[in-house]
Amino acid sequence: MILDSTYYHNFLKSLLQKIKILFFLVLFSVHNFNVFAQTTSLISDCDDFVSGSDAWPFVLIATTLDDGEASQAAQTYTISITSLPADGANVRVYKTTANGSEYFGNPVLLTIGSNSITVSAVSFDRTVKFQFSNGDVEFEALSLNGEDSDCATPLPPGPLSLISDCSDFTTGQGAAWPFILTATTISDGVASQAAQTYSMNVTSLPSNGANVRVYKTVANGNDFFGNPIALTLGSNSITVDAVSFDRAVKFQFSSGDVEFDALSLNGEDSECICSPTSYETDLIV
Repeated sequence: MILDSTYYHNFLKSLLQKIKILFFLVLFSVHNFNVFAQTTSLISDCDDFVSGSDAWPFVLIATTLDDGEASQAAQTYTISITSLPADGANVRVYKTTANGSEYFGNPVLLTIGSNSITVSAVSFDRTVKFQFSNGDVEFEALSLNGEDSDCATPLPPGPLSLISDCSDFTTGQGAAWPFILTATTISDGVASQAAQTYSMNVTSLPSNGANVRVYKTVANGNDFFGNPIALTLGSNSITVDAVSFDRAVKFQFSSGDVEFDALSLNGEDSECICSPTSYETDLIV
C-alpha cells in the first residue's frame, strides 16, 4: 500500500508539472502571436464603417452637425491598403455646405499603399463623410482625424540603434567626423579593390541634421575626402566604385545621434539591430 501510495503521489506530481509547463507554453505562444502578428481587415468587416447607399455601401463618418464647432475643423482619413478587389474601388467625399446643401466629391481611385484625403476647415458647422464603393478593400492601418482604428493591428516598431551605440563604428580623429564605418583597408589586399557600399535606413535625425562623407586612398597613396552629403530620413546609400589598386575606404559620419533600423556594409547586415529573442524550452518528463 505504501508503494502504491508513493507511486500515485509521484505520478500526480509529474502530471501536474507537465500540465503546468504546457499551460505556460500555450500562454507564451498566444503572447507572441499578439505581440508580433500584424492583422489586416476588410472594410466590410470593420465596424468603423456604417452602411450607405447601393453605389457607396460603406461610409466613414468624420463629423456631423451635432459635433458643433468641432465639425468646422479639417477632417482627414488615411488608410494603408494591402489588397484591392479585381475591379478596383473608389472613395469620395460627402459634405454639407454653408447653406445646408449636400456636396458629393468626384470619385477617387484607391491604390495599394497609403491613401489619404483632407477636407479643409470651414467657418460653419457641417457634416463630412468618406464614402467607399466596395467592402472588399483590405487594409493594415486606418486613421480618422489622427485616431487609429482598432480594426487592424499594425506591427510593433522594430529594433533601433544610434550610431553612437553601434560598435560597427569606430572613433574618428576629429570632432567634425567622430564616427567612422570602415569598409576596407589596404591590408585587405585585392578585396579592397572591389566596390564598397554602405546602406542605412534612418528613422530619426538630430535637430541640426547630420552628414556623411567618403574617405579613401587613391592610386598614389594620397588621401581623398568626398563632399559632405546630408543624411535623410529613410534609405541612405553610397557606393564607392571598384578600382585596380589596393586602397582604404571609410564612411565618416558627423553625428552619433542618428537613429537607424537597418544598416549594411558590403551586403552584410549589422548586428547593432537586434533580432527578436528566441526561446528554447525543455520539457521535464
